[in-house]
Amino acid sequence: MNFRFRIWRRAPGSKPSIRSWFGGLVLGSLLLPTMLYGVVAWQDRIGVLNEAEQDVQNMALIFAEHANNVFEFHKLIAGLVNEHIRGMSWSEIAESSAVHEFLAEIIHDQPRIRSLWLIDPDGFIRNSSAMFPIPAISVVDRDYFTALRQHDTGTFIGQVVHGRAFAEDIFNVAQRRSSNSSSFDGVIAVSALPAYLTDFWSAIAHDPGNVTLARSDGTILARIPAVEPSSSPPTSSILMLGINDGKEAGFFRAVSPEDGVERIFAYRKVGDFPVYVGRGVNLSGALETWHQHLLFYGGFFVLGTAGLVSLALVAAHRLRQWRRTAMELRQEIDHRQRIETQFWQAQKMEALGRLASESAHDFGNIVSVITGSLDILEMRPNDPKALTLARSAAERGAKMIGSMLTFARREPLRQEAFDLNIALIEMDSLLRQAAGPLTKLDILPAPVPCRVVADRSQLELAILNVVINAHDAMPDGGSLTVTTMVRHMTGEPDGLVGDYGAVAIKDTGRGMPPDVQARVLEPFFTTKGPGKGTGLGLSMVYGFSKQSGGTVTIESAVERGTTVVIYLPLGESDRDVVAMPKNEPPASSRL
Repeated sequence: MNFRFRIWRRAPGSKPSIRSWFGGLVLGSLLLPTMLYGVVAWQDRIGVLNEAEQDVQNMALIFAEHANNVFEFHKLIAGLVNEHIRGMSWSEIAESSAVHEFLAEIIHDQPRIRSLWLIDPDGFIRNSSAMFPIPAISVVDRDYFTALRQHDTGTFIGQVVHGRAFAEDIFNVAQRRSSNSSSFDGVIAVSALPAYLTDFWSAIAHDPGNVTLARSDGTILARIPAVEPSSSPPTSSILMLGINDGKEAGFFRAVSPEDGVERIFAYRKVGDFPVYVGRGVNLSGALETWHQHLLFYGGFFVLGTAGLVSLALVAAHRLRQWRRTAMELRQEIDHRQRIETQFWQAQKMEALGRLASESAHDFGNIVSVITGSLDILEMRPNDPKALTLARSAAERGAKMIGSMLTFARREPLRQEAFDLNIALIEMDSLLRQAAGPLTKLDILPAPVPCRVVADRSQLELAILNVVINAHDAMPDGGSLTVTTMVRHMTGEPDGLVGDYGAVAIKDTGRGMPPDVQARVLEPFFTTKGPGKGTGLGLSMVYGFSKQSGGTVTIESAVERGTTVVIYLPLGESDRDVVAMPKNEPPASSRL
């Protein structure tokens, strides 16, 4: 075909011919689809890379939260073991089959833990969950033992090694054994399998890409694809590029120093541990979707050159449909991401619940009451009050276990109507025992009945928890006042409306700074030292009150004391009994 595009050659004043219009349309059908193809391809490339970048960051966050849960669990287990062997000599530990059975029971059906090891100050394993009795095995050359012997670093995460008792790769999460003196008294080591982490990564992500869990010095703890354990950390890696930046989280594209491959990479610090997790995907792999899109869009270009103006109109129509579809897909992706975020938060809280059900740090307080009562019985064998107190404390210990199961959502609350005043009066002896001899305790029931609907045993445990916390905040003694009242709520705190019964526990202790007060109701948050509490006390109080239809408020100031108020719904017959004016604001504000 030999024709000329006369649209540029026509004589002045003459009309363009059909062939000229045709040539212009053909040229336009070539230029317009080409321009649209280039623009759409570039926008799609940006969109594909943005989705890949978001996916990398989301998965890095999920992997970091999972690893933090694993290490926190190991740390908690080490603390429980430490409490169990407190006061035992190493000879007693080495000869005790009961200690071995205790360790074996802890790790039963726990894939996060391979084994538990008790190591004396000379570096010899004296007992474990894996075998009993223990042959002469020394770990004096392991990095976690060397580090903890030189300095109390808290929780130390060792490098991956080939186990001496088992022929498999492990890494150890270790702590010093508590000692009455400042001297080194051995190590408690929790052995973990890197495969537990890598299996989780593979199960969560369809294509996990390159995932690395490493200490801050670059020592690799787990990795996909797998690498051989090395005693010498790599001096350069794509994860070390992020760690050396000094930030707890980051995102970038970089060429890996290890294999020269350009990757989209995100990293995050694992909680408060000196460990980082990084996830990277090859840039070329992320662009494979874009390449597939290019072939699809290329069809529009071919159709544009063959269909002329009609195809250009069709292409414009299809472009509008594509943009509308892309917007709907984006909304669907955002919705799914929100659902996934809620799912992982639920999984995290469920893991916290399972740990809480296995933790009984407050049980030691009940044991203290029983021990004190037994001491009194030794001096006065016929003292019925001490015997009654011990029996009451034992019963409350059983109730405490029930409260932990409730916290873990394994046992429902038993709701009943009862008078707060009577419940508080009947707790008088137990509260005075928990408050201690240096504390002046005043119990002031309301002048009117205060019948609430809740689980009475859980409320008693909640009050006991708060009183124990108040005692800890007043080591040199002070004043503690427990008051009941009926209050009318108008939306604050937590949207409570109507009449509620309340128990206010006010102490004159050291109080809390704002940053501590903001987190005091979080599970496992505690300002106490290692082995002195797991931070479940106030979170259990808050969880109980919320499940009962009420809430908890806290007012505190440094050196000015703390006031904790527990609100519970009134029984139907008590709705018209109000002890304070309806226009008076609540005594404390919700955190």
